[in-house]
Amino acid sequence: MQGKIKLFKLTSKQYPDKVWDTVNHFVYSTESREVAREDKKFAKETNYNYGRQIDLGGYYCEIFLSDDRKLLYKLEICNDELHDYNMKHYYQPHVDKDIWQVEEVLSIANDGKNIKAIARIFAQSRSEYDKWMKDIKKT
Repeated sequence: MQGKIKLFKLTSKQYPDKVWDTVNHFVYSTESREVAREDKKFAKETNYNYGRQIDLGGYYCEIFLSDDRKLLYKLEICNDELHDYNMKHYYQPHVDKDIWQVEEVLSIANDGKNIKAIARIFAQSRSEYDKWMKDIKKT
């Protein structure tokens, strides 16, 4: 099983110069509810087991705004099947509906075992970073 580390850049086609407050502000203001419903409907109808794919290949996702807060970046580490699923059923429909421009700015392929380990390392690193920041704010 192959896996990849990918970084996507998302831009709102309707509001390309808008400065977003948060990641959720971007997503909730631009995401197609129809696409989200269709994705859930497809998964249910085909009995697609997203959780099983995560167990098999590991998964890490980090979403953040660009420095100028006009773009959204998504770092995704998982097996190829999850990447393909996300692209086909979530990102591409948004592109097709002219809602988002989605650009893959980084793609690094590796075997599935390494991807699973890398996903765990990223998740653990994020967890430790969050704990560290919480401790700093206490002082």
